[in-house]
Amino acid sequence: MSIQALAQHDRSRWQAVATKAQKKLETRLFIDGKFVDAKKGGRFTSVNPATGEPFAEVSAGTAEDIDRAVQAARKAFRSGAWSKMAPRARMEVMNRFAALIDEHAESLAVLETLDMGKPIADVIGIDLPAAHVNDGWVLPGLRQAGDAAGRPLVHIRSSPDEPAQAYAAVPYKGHWYWIDETDVESKRIFTFLMILFSLAETGQAPAAPVVTVPSR
Repeated sequence: MSIQALAQHDRSRWQAVATKAQKKLETRLFIDGKFVDAKKGGRFTSVNPATGEPFAEVSAGTAEDIDRAVQAARKAFRSGAWSKMAPRARMEVMNRFAALIDEHAESLAVLETLDMGKPIADVIGIDLPAAHVNDGWVLPGLRQAGDAAGRPLVHIRSSPDEPAQAYAAVPYKGHWYWIDETDVESKRIFTFLMILFSLAETGQAPAAPVVTVPSR
């Protein structure tokens, strides 16, 4: 089931999905291409923060498990299986990965909600149109390295409708893309980047950087 179809789910549907998903949980570690138990057999309880109830018993990895994972990663890296692959072949692998996420979007979304306590609407309500991602027009926003919240450096919103409050906006292929006027962090980073671009091109920072974005 695709991300787009999830918007039609009601409360009862999500509850049924959650019940089913919890019966098929895989809680082992994933190392070297397969699921394995932790070396010392330890487990820890994952709690649903929305209810305070236990959600799952998950394998507790230790230093030994980390070593196994690192060894497997080094082996894969040194083999060149990925780095020596043709760019188009790598693209096909990534597209297949994206397709699998979309195919299992229903269970992935509800598990994220149960594990993190995040509202289901926030999980599925991505700002970038899912159809554009699936069609290969665009790539999901880049995340800042080390950012546990997974927040984009600049949060670009989108909608078929022209935004009412936008700091910067541009229409493209039937959608509007913009930085919200209330998003102080995105405004700060965007302005800083524009000043850097202006300095790189002209050697000086103008009072109001002008950004040209192709709309066709």
